[in-house]
Amino acid sequence: MITDQFQAKDDNGNVYGVVVHQDRIDTSDLSGRSSLLGMKEFRLSDGRSVNRISETEFEIVQTRTKIKRI
Repeated sequence: MITDQFQAKDDNGNVYGVVVHQDRIDTSDLSGRSSLLGMKEFRLSDGRSVNRISETEFEIVQTRTKIKRI
């Protein structure tokens, strides 16, 4: 499921849409239903993979381009 979306920019001024996906993990037990969000997966809006370097800096895997959240 998509849990966040934001824009990021590279040093050349190109702007990218970043989409954050997280799976919902079922943690239900006999006392009731519950769930938690799993690890965050970052992708560009075109589907390319993104690695998080810090809270504001990311790297596009395929091109090794560094981008910063704006």
